[in-house]
Amino acid sequence: MSEYSNALHAISAPSTENPDPDQNLTELISESNLKAQESESKVWDPSSLNQLDYYGFTAHPFSDSVNPDFFYGSSIHERAFKKMVMTIQEDISLGLVHGVSGTGKTLLTQMLLTHLNTEAYQVALIMVSPGMSKTSLLKEILREVMEENETFPSQTQTLLDLLHRQIIDLYAQNRKLVILIDEAHFLSAESLHILRTISNLETPQKKLATCILFAEDLFLRRLSHPSYQSLRNRMYMKVPLAPMRLDETIQYIKFRLLTAGAKDSLFEADAYHEIYKGSGGICREINRICHNSLSEAYLNKKSRVDRETIRNALA
Repeated sequence: MSEYSNALHAISAPSTENPDPDQNLTELISESNLKAQESESKVWDPSSLNQLDYYGFTAHPFSDSVNPDFFYGSSIHERAFKKMVMTIQEDISLGLVHGVSGTGKTLLTQMLLTHLNTEAYQVALIMVSPGMSKTSLLKEILREVMEENETFPSQTQTLLDLLHRQIIDLYAQNRKLVILIDEAHFLSAESLHILRTISNLETPQKKLATCILFAEDLFLRRLSHPSYQSLRNRMYMKVPLAPMRLDETIQYIKFRLLTAGAKDSLFEADAYHEIYKGSGGICREINRICHNSLSEAYLNKKSRVDRETIRNALA
């Protein structure tokens, strides 16, 4: 029974004291309502729900956002990052990072965006949406490259010519265009062939642009089609992002807690195994389970997350 219901129940219950004859029922109800509402307001006040203070966090360690500060360099992610940097530095035209949804592909794009030297590279980060046309793709790249906010033409060849001029201008400044394409599995066949065309721009010494695709594993099946042979041949670097092992999952959780400002270990030893079993080592699933488990522990006023809390969060 809620505080509000208790207050109303008290009004209807027989009083053990002599009521004030000058106070009528309406006044009694009003006073009781006020007391009940004051009590209920504490429960429903959003400002009282503060996990950051409760756990001593400076930021939530498992937030549903892409924050490079929380990048944990597992052996798999570190290898992928280094290979893509090598792809760029060695003037390879196309690279590919692939993995199931939630393995950290988008975070890798942010790491490259953060760490590439802007004096040497002009980076264009493109988020592909389903149904994006080849002209829309070219316009998005041009918006990232060109400082002026222009209205672009609609003809594909005109857009390609304009992009080629921008790439040549960058080359004259000793800079190179790097195109990072997230959700590349949504690219149409025409858009993929546009990327092949961009990759053809070169001097006798080197390619003038590098494009790195970040896609789900199903994208590999599309690339196996004979019509993409020329595109496949340009992809010197293909890096899989596999789920993390148990030991990496444990270190991943501890790293994110430490980065968020946690002073103590907030998860019991047996909780890690439960998280790994529920997540399969996939980063996004780990984040979701840990976030919900910390919320569950907070609402139950627990200082640490145990196996039972994890199971409740998974239910």
